[in-house]
Amino acid sequence: MTIRDYRPEDLERILTIYAQAKPDEFRFEKSEFDVVGLEQDAQRFDDFQRSRVQVWADENESVEGYITWQGQKIGSLFVHPRARGRGVGRALVAAVLARLEGEVRLNVVSSNTPAQQLYDSLGFRLVGEFLGFYRDNEVLVSEMRRPAAEMES
Repeated sequence: MTIRDYRPEDLERILTIYAQAKPDEFRFEKSEFDVVGLEQDAQRFDDFQRSRVQVWADENESVEGYITWQGQKIGSLFVHPRARGRGVGRALVAAVLARLEGEVRLNVVSSNTPAQQLYDSLGFRLVGEFLGFYRDNEVLVSEMRRPAAEMES
């Protein structure tokens, strides 16, 4: 396993991971979400292109997960469903935290308790909630922060 910087040739795999994993972000929501591909969502694709990106690749260089961030804010974390439960997400977040100094922030869909539990185990704490949107759907979003003094568990 390798965590490395994103390369342009990773884009096709990133798009596949997003398409497979994005619907799970909303799986605990009461309403249904019409999820579109990353390349079809202009705002999210622009955010992706402006972000720092690291990928988790297996021994065959197959990308199984990725994380994006800008400054002190993690923007997204997606792991292919077949790679979940193997520590891919945890490793990606830890790799980014090792690069950043000071407080780190992120937002996560409030009903996505598996993601919140991962972030909580890495020292992030819930600091508030707000109403956000995915396309035309309202969704409650949790803001989480990891204080500068937290050490990885």
